[in-house]
Amino acid sequence: MTTPLEVYKALRSIKEDVFLGRADSAFSELRKLLENLPKDLSIDWFACNIIDVAKCPDLLKFYDEFGGKFTLGNCSNLYKLASCLATRGYSEDLKKVVSLVINQGRGSKLLDVISTKSKDAVLAVYKALTELKEFDLANNIISEACRAGLKEVCPQKAQAMYA
Repeated sequence: MTTPLEVYKALRSIKEDVFLGRADSAFSELRKLLENLPKDLSIDWFACNIIDVAKCPDLLKFYDEFGGKFTLGNCSNLYKLASCLATRGYSEDLKKVVSLVINQGRGSKLLDVISTKSKDAVLAVYKALTELKEFDLANNIISEACRAGLKEVCPQKAQAMYA
């Protein structure tokens, strides 16, 4: 596979397989493709496409195996990756992705973590935000999670307010 058009077609097929839930075979194809990829061909856009179409378990597999092979900083959908990483709890990877989201000016999108309905995920994003000294956003995420019914993350005195 040498031409950019051939590479593009292969990546489009891989993306479609991920979307259809065939991530294992798609990632096998991606491994082969990356081995033979011309060094001067940038395909960072492809990672953004995978973030768009993959469900969390497949997105986490993709990130674990291939995340370091792509520059993710230009992806406008990193908040989705942050929400998925947060389901594992706090990590340096989560902090790095949260930092990228903040630097893009999309910090409010981190509220999407509340949709996971996971106390641990919300607290993981909260911890990443506080370590990045984004205290207002961190407190906003806790407040919104309380309003959404995740009472386990509410401060003790606030639990009665949201009951």
